[in-house]
Amino acid sequence: MPILKRSVLSALGNVLFTLLTLGIGATIVALTVLPPLLKYQTYVVLSGSMEPAIHVGSVIVATAADPNALQVGDVITYVRPGDQENVTHRIVEIKGMASGRSFVTKGDANGANDLNEIRFDRLAGKVQLTIPGLGYFFKFIGSPQMRLLFIVVPGLLLLGTWLWEIWRPEAKPRPPVEQMSESMAPALMGREQPHASKQNIAIGVAPDAAAAVPLRR
Repeated sequence: MPILKRSVLSALGNVLFTLLTLGIGATIVALTVLPPLLKYQTYVVLSGSMEPAIHVGSVIVATAADPNALQVGDVITYVRPGDQENVTHRIVEIKGMASGRSFVTKGDANGANDLNEIRFDRLAGKVQLTIPGLGYFFKFIGSPQMRLLFIVVPGLLLLGTWLWEIWRPEAKPRPPVEQMSESMAPALMGREQPHASKQNIAIGVAPDAAAAVPLRR
């Protein structure tokens, strides 16, 4: 029973480790590698201007949207004119212009609207998803070397676990129970003739003498 429990716990541990590794790897890939391929962008929130809707340290996922489809209340990400800084604020007013729509934005925690109206020449970045706290993790692994480390090391550990399960040495079988000594052998049927019985082993014994053969040959 203890061996069975250890086997179940080992299998459960391997499953949990595999799921954790795959989850971390998939998250890193989804937020760093896939955005250019799937046409979405990720950002880390560095200020509290959108509290409490979006907390500092959150990761936001923005997709390309038609500016004409944006509405008051949508949260958009744009580049602030003049300093090339990404800003994520909420649309509080939309103004129509001959050359296109412009948007007045405001941070939820700010007391006043942003100074400059926002215009999009082509597509706008509309926030679709917020993941609280994940930005701290990405700040920690911000360098390409750290990203590689967080992908390679769990993979190597997982590979090592699988190889150990395949190649680990098998447990040695327990030695067989020793045969009983002659002193523990049952008494011979009829008259005891130990010397004659041992001689009969070499030359063969009659069928009716089989019960007199010693247990240990």
